[in-house]
Amino acid sequence: MGEPTDDAVSESGWALPHPALRPFVATYVGYREAGVAPALHRGLPSPYLTVILTLDDPLDMAAHPDPAQAPGVFDALVGGLHTRPATIRHDGRQSGVQVALTPFGARALLGVPAGALAMVDVHAADLLGAATDELLDAVRTPSTWPQRFAALDAVLLRRLARSRGRRPPPPVQGAWRLLLGSGGRTDVASLADAVGWTPRHLAHRFGQDVGLSPKQAARVVKLMQSMHGGRDYTAEFGLRQKGSGPYAAQIAQRFRLATRRLGLNESKLALRTDLFTPPIPPGSQMRLL
Repeated sequence: MGEPTDDAVSESGWALPHPALRPFVATYVGYREAGVAPALHRGLPSPYLTVILTLDDPLDMAAHPDPAQAPGVFDALVGGLHTRPATIRHDGRQSGVQVALTPFGARALLGVPAGALAMVDVHAADLLGAATDELLDAVRTPSTWPQRFAALDAVLLRRLARSRGRRPPPPVQGAWRLLLGSGGRTDVASLADAVGWTPRHLAHRFGQDVGLSPKQAARVVKLMQSMHGGRDYTAEFGLRQKGSGPYAAQIAQRFRLATRRLGLNESKLALRTDLFTPPIPPGSQMRLL
């Protein structure tokens, strides 16, 4: 594992979207790192679909929420709601803009219900076609985070106008808001009673329009709020990857115990180059002695 360099770059920015987009988009988060130590990042389940638009280097997905999906690299990724973590790998460089979509944003901005994307990551071009280039241009052409976020607003507002803000049925919207508002502590029967549907019908439509069952969504919401001070999402880059609270502390403690048991992270070893023999250029003679 490499070490960060003296001229390492680490910058980020975030913003709320245009007010008209807020039922569909939670936040924009931009990040750029270079010259930092290579790392693996675990993308935990959250109540939001993920759109990642890269700036400089492709996104390297070492593992997807669905273990059957092969690793891959993406210029632009769309990921649905999931109950298992994803693993992102970088070699010391990563940059992009992450757009957190609500389940309602899938139908309004991507043209498909959130259930069609559950537990999978797809190339944005496979879903959006040429519109992917418009989104990538919006984040790659400007030179500052506010300019990138404003350009994204413009592109997404045009898509919203064309879709006329299509949303799931009101009972599904109401059940989702109740689930978020209760921190995932409202059962299916209570949700169904509140919105006037039977539990069976609500569970079916909820899965189509959200991407998880009400029970699965409740677990995800409880997990996220426990790690983000009661909030569904933390936009600040760096903090949002780590989380806080009892669950995050438990993961950190398990990691410390595992590294101690395996004798890892006890000291940093100096890198050496004298143990490697330079390759012999083609056509040259090898040394005899």
